[in-house]
Amino acid sequence: MNNASKEPQQGPSSQAKLSQGLVYLLIGIVFMFLFSYGLYLLFADHPINSELGQATAQIEKSLADQKSSDASNMEQLDDDLFDNPESLDETDENLDEPGTTLPNLDHSDSLVRESALSLSSESVLKGWLGVDQLLRRFVTLVDNIQRGSIPRKQLSFLRPQGRFKVTNSADYGAVIDPASYQRYNGFADALASLDPSATADLYRQFKPLIKRAYKELGNPPVDFDQVLFGAIGHLQKTPILEGEVALVQPSVMYKFKDKDIEKLSAAQKQLIRTGPRNTRIIQRKLAAFASAVKQLE
Repeated sequence: MNNASKEPQQGPSSQAKLSQGLVYLLIGIVFMFLFSYGLYLLFADHPINSELGQATAQIEKSLADQKSSDASNMEQLDDDLFDNPESLDETDENLDEPGTTLPNLDHSDSLVRESALSLSSESVLKGWLGVDQLLRRFVTLVDNIQRGSIPRKQLSFLRPQGRFKVTNSADYGAVIDPASYQRYNGFADALASLDPSATADLYRQFKPLIKRAYKELGNPPVDFDQVLFGAIGHLQKTPILEGEVALVQPSVMYKFKDKDIEKLSAAQKQLIRTGPRNTRIIQRKLAAFASAVKQLE
């Protein structure tokens, strides 16, 4: 057998290895270039991204300006309503009598005064109606009475002439002088001269403005009839004191000696100070007025 010698197999030549390495290098460079360019497009201030960013910023700025403008307009609206309530409504529609139009609450005095004077010829009534903000004063009075208090500052125009008088009694000591009761005769007589039905009609006519005045006090939106009936009912519970009414003077002010009387509300004690005659007149007239209002419901 001819044993010819075999040359061992050789691996790739050095030139082949070099070519292969260059290919890999080129692929790596291309990959790094593409990767770097992708990052550049993603984060760099590229014209496309810059335009998009500018457009987005412009939209956000416009929305912010609009929001600021809306807020400014709302603040101006609130200021207008606070400083000039007439801007809310120039007129108030009377819901109970369609077709009739009432003036704004701030401009209602003339119509209220003219309408109220048609109810009675009593000169005392004319004096009462000489003040301003008539409906607001009425609402304040009713609201306070149903709470048991008297808004003396707002209703100083109702204060009677003369001073509260006290006299001495052999049996009780200090008592209310009957002359003090007479100071309220004009008030009771003026109230007695009012026709309950006509007064109820007038109340119903101006009720939309009365409701608005009541709302201005910060009260919840309830039917003002409930407030009115509550005030009248509260005064109806006032006892009528005949004879001498004993007083004590622990300090500057006099108080009722009877502790049960002294525990009554300020509104009820004020009614007692008008005297038994006037208390009866006021209670009867208020009851008739409340009945007339209920009949209109």
